[in-house]
Amino acid sequence: MTASGPARFSQKAVDRYAAAIATILKRWPEPVVFNPAPLSVETFSNRLRDAITAVLEHARTHPVISTIHLASINADLVVRTRDNRVVVGSREATKQQSNDPIFTSSVPGATYVGEVDVERHVVVQCLATLLSERVIHGPFKLTNIHDFKLLAETLSSYDIGLERLDDHTASIV
Repeated sequence: MTASGPARFSQKAVDRYAAAIATILKRWPEPVVFNPAPLSVETFSNRLRDAITAVLEHARTHPVISTIHLASINADLVVRTRDNRVVVGSREATKQQSNDPIFTSSVPGATYVGEVDVERHVVVQCLATLLSERVIHGPFKLTNIHDFKLLAETLSSYDIGLERLDDHTASIV
């Protein structure tokens, strides 16, 4: 515990989930479905709830989060887990059965931190190392992928999440 409260309500916790919260606010009251990989749904949903609590009850702020908007929807905000996904939205909207990820990241970010061409092998490996060691936070978009299976095998030894976006792009967190 720090002088300003438990670590789970720290500014760092808010910073890590700020983009996810901003996405929830932007899409409100529609649900946002998160794929929390490589985190478990329980870990992701609890950390997201903690970040929301940090903003509302521990005076944490972030430039992309409207504290007033968050406070106004908080009574109706629901964080549910469903089939290895985390669904966040209004009480009514989250009852829907959709599992289509609208926003996907274990280290949330409404936009990509950066974009890297996979032809730059050394840069991709450096990026994977820094993400794996939690020195930097993503997500990053990987482009120009010709063989997703080979990329996945190459990055399998890193503690990161890799998700195929389409035939030639992927997200790495």
